[in-house]
Amino acid sequence: MSKIKLTGSNSGYVEISSAADAGNLTLALPTSGTVLLSNGDNVFTGITTFTNDLKLEGGSYDVLWDASDNQLEFDDNAKLSFGASSDLLIFHDGNHSFIQDQGFGSLVLKSNQINLFNAAGNQPMVVANQAGSVDLFFSNSKKFETTNTGAIVTGICTATSFSGSGEELTRTTQLSHRNLIINGAMQVAQRGTSYTGTNNYNTVDRILISTNGLDENCTFAQVDVSSGTTPYTLGFRKAFKITNGNQTSGAGVNDYVQIQHRLEAQDIANSGWNYTSSSSYITLQFWVKSSVAQNFYCYLRTKDGTGQGYIFETGSLTANTWTKIEKTIPGNSNITINNDNGEGLQINISPFWGTTYTNNSASLNAWGTFNGTARTPDHTSTWYTTNDATFELTGLQLEVGEQ
Repeated sequence: MSKIKLTGSNSGYVEISSAADAGNLTLALPTSGTVLLSNGDNVFTGITTFTNDLKLEGGSYDVLWDASDNQLEFDDNAKLSFGASSDLLIFHDGNHSFIQDQGFGSLVLKSNQINLFNAAGNQPMVVANQAGSVDLFFSNSKKFETTNTGAIVTGICTATSFSGSGEELTRTTQLSHRNLIINGAMQVAQRGTSYTGTNNYNTVDRILISTNGLDENCTFAQVDVSSGTTPYTLGFRKAFKITNGNQTSGAGVNDYVQIQHRLEAQDIANSGWNYTSSSSYITLQFWVKSSVAQNFYCYLRTKDGTGQGYIFETGSLTANTWTKIEKTIPGNSNITINNDNGEGLQINISPFWGTTYTNNSASLNAWGTFNGTARTPDHTSTWYTTNDATFELTGLQLEVGEQ
């Protein structure tokens, strides 16, 4: 047994026990500086080197220098504390990590560039550039960027309110926020409020009806929107309504019932819509109600040059319930619209087209050369084959822009 024995008025010793001598025990003291030994604390000045792991045990939480990992490891809730009153704390509580500034003054970060990345380090979330932009990202796509004149937002900016006049906003002119459709609220019906027949402008102004192959003609009418419904509370008090006849022979391949609105080419050409650019948009909106729960197809059609078509769907409607349809439509390089009083754009909302005019190969939500035998995918025939089924439309709006 080897011993280090300390003698004096207070005799005692430090004992190192071993089953057998395993070698020499070396205590290395600094070779320079001053060594102070006393009956109180021992203070060594100079450089003291510890090899391998070093553990600092606290009352509840520990800190370990892990030599194999080359890192200082803090237990959960073991804190780095800065300042005379623990003004700045850095710690992990087992669930979250904290940088907690609880002193006076600000938490200041100084850098030529500050980057905040996701945990994997491969997607930026926030990038702040010295004397430059501050950028915000969504799923690795920049959506907000500050500039020397303001900010750039990529995508749709939604807000509950704005302050100020807004006169400096882009497209805030006499042409902006303007409905290009005349009588979209179905308020004017100079020719009459009800008509049973086939093709013409016979009731609501600017609303053209077209039918073919019917066993019993439909009735077309201007009707009141019921109070308490959402279109009514938004100011839409009239609607255009189709009441189906009794189509006893079923859905024939050449049968159809169509609602159409036509816009003059010059109104589109001078609207501010850059219709040949895929990054310029118009937004079509309307309210629709069907007594039969099903999906319906609609399409836009240009007439000048090589006519183009754009097909979309309402989605499955709940029976006898008003549903708002809103569709944002980009321009396309193949569109031609003349600056004249000819027909520039059709809006077709159709309860039914027979299969002579439809084909399931027709693509949705994209411009393509108009094909009269593939105006839309094949229609569900339930509405058409239901006697006295109804279809109502109001609030027809077409505006330049993405909203």
